[in-house]
Amino acid sequence: MQQGMPMQQGMPMQQGMPMMQGGGMQQMGMAPMQQGMNQSVGVVISDPFMRLEQCPTIEVQEKVKWGQEILNAVGIEYEAANSYKVFNPALPGVPLFKADETTPACQRQCQKGCFRDCCGIRLNVSHFPGDGSVRPFLHMRRHTSCTLCCINRPILEVFFGQDEETGTKFGEIEDPCQCCNTVFHLRDEQSNHVMTANGGCCQWGMICPLPCGPCAKVQFPVSDATTGQEIAMIEKQVPSCLKWCLASDVDNYKIDYTWTGQDARGMSIPMSGRYKALILAMTLFIDMRYFNDNDDSQERERAMLGI
Repeated sequence: MQQGMPMQQGMPMQQGMPMMQGGGMQQMGMAPMQQGMNQSVGVVISDPFMRLEQCPTIEVQEKVKWGQEILNAVGIEYEAANSYKVFNPALPGVPLFKADETTPACQRQCQKGCFRDCCGIRLNVSHFPGDGSVRPFLHMRRHTSCTLCCINRPILEVFFGQDEETGTKFGEIEDPCQCCNTVFHLRDEQSNHVMTANGGCCQWGMICPLPCGPCAKVQFPVSDATTGQEIAMIEKQVPSCLKWCLASDVDNYKIDYTWTGQDARGMSIPMSGRYKALILAMTLFIDMRYFNDNDDSQERERAMLGI
């Protein structure tokens, strides 16, 4: 990759991105990485970016909101806060991160219907370092604003820290106006366009979502904005037939970080944890923007029960 991705191991950084040295981000005040490059159970890694660097693939699992499903089943439309857990597929029982929506309740209820594009979003991501504690990692926000077609499109800001007041902004994700396309633009802290995720419009999982075959998944290839090279893949997956019938808005995601660059000596340079974190934030934004609607769940439940 030529300009969009950060270089590690002493390589110069592009577009003002901080260099990774000693396992931490010197310009962001990151705590130094603790010893140990092993992802084994019991190893404490206090740097969440380093934790992501060690994972070529991660899985995002959305939690079923049973209270919401029960209310919807009896005819009361209610939108509960979303919750997710992030795992390394090699250690499926050990969560690396968790994400909890903190959007005010009144704003959440407006996420369905004609004002959904205008509604604000707030989401906190926490890190499990492996010592039994839970530490703040990312804070994401999208302000409530008047959005109409291509005017004032939704932009999710990503901060490192507990909130936007004390944290450091290091990226943003835009949902641009694209006719018949599902596209997201990822920008760095200087608002430079560095990545694009394009899900298109002709995938079976969008047209006819079902819990089997090609209808059970939707793919969002992530490409470098400068070279056009594919650098990652986000894949939405229906968890199971039972969950699809009872909670149709619950999905799992697999993120495959495929890109590696080369330095002047021809040595492989993996994608930095910083960019992996932004792709994780984009995955959560994709789910909340386009796959968070269960208006037809009652009909599916009644069909399963023969009502």
